[in-house]
Amino acid sequence: LFFGGAALGLGLFLRCTTLLFRQPLKIVERCHGRQGWPVAFRCIATAEHGGQIPAIAFHPTQSVLASGGYDSAVRLWRPETGECLGVFEGHTKPVLTVAFSPNGQWLASGGDDETICVWDVETGKRLHVLRAERPYEGMNITGVSGLTRAQQEALVRLGAIAAY
Repeated sequence: LFFGGAALGLGLFLRCTTLLFRQPLKIVERCHGRQGWPVAFRCIATAEHGGQIPAIAFHPTQSVLASGGYDSAVRLWRPETGECLGVFEGHTKPVLTVAFSPNGQWLASGGDDETICVWDVETGKRLHVLRAERPYEGMNITGVSGLTRAQQEALVRLGAIAAY
């Protein structure tokens, strides 16, 4: 069941769609700005994730929704029925973002555990775990203004790249 609505937040007019999933009950609100771009996803109620759902993504070609939750799991759902199609476990902290590949074959999830997991959507198998060894790994700070030499050197020790 779909419900339409509108919300006023931070001075922006948002058009929100509330999705009500059945069996078990879940309610998700998806809001769009004036140009139609998604600007917010907010879980209003859920049972499985045990709390809020900070991340959802819709499959590009199928009627499938992915969600990431504070329970460290990624779940796939059939939106029309609320049926859980699968649970992907591998993060050790909350999942903060999920995204499908353009063809829908893979799902990437990023967690508060500082990892990105790549999943095979069909099998639920975790294909890759990406983790930076250092917190600023690969960040290019060449030409950045406002940093002292000591701050630049500290960032380089933490993985940043700089050409002095």
